[in-house]
Amino acid sequence: MGFFQSVREDIQSVFERDPAATSTLAVLLCYPGVHARWIHHLTHWLWVHGFRLLPRWLSQVGRLLTGIEIHPGATIDLKTKMLMPVHWGKFVLAMHDWNEPVQRLLQEANKSGSRGRDLIQRV
Repeated sequence: MGFFQSVREDIQSVFERDPAATSTLAVLLCYPGVHARWIHHLTHWLWVHGFRLLPRWLSQVGRLLTGIEIHPGATIDLKTKMLMPVHWGKFVLAMHDWNEPVQRLLQEANKSGSRGRDLIQRV
């Protein structure tokens, strides 16, 4: 998918999910999550084409502007996965299967001989 098609889909997605979105111009200017996706689109293209430092630096600039960091190597496929914050000190997005945290929790419980409920209480 091209960049401009992605921009159109992102704007449409905002209108579908946010009743406060009043105009395309408002979405273009006031939605940092959308800006972070667009910055990621650029940094990911650079990453895939072998650049490493420039996309990492641009993702940091994007984080300063939006408060959201998406690693340039991350692949975003919103049809099969969901975005979730993975570092709670700052808002960093990474791709995870929906069940991955639950599966990891259960694996840790099995290793320690605990039930999942016991493990959750320790966390």
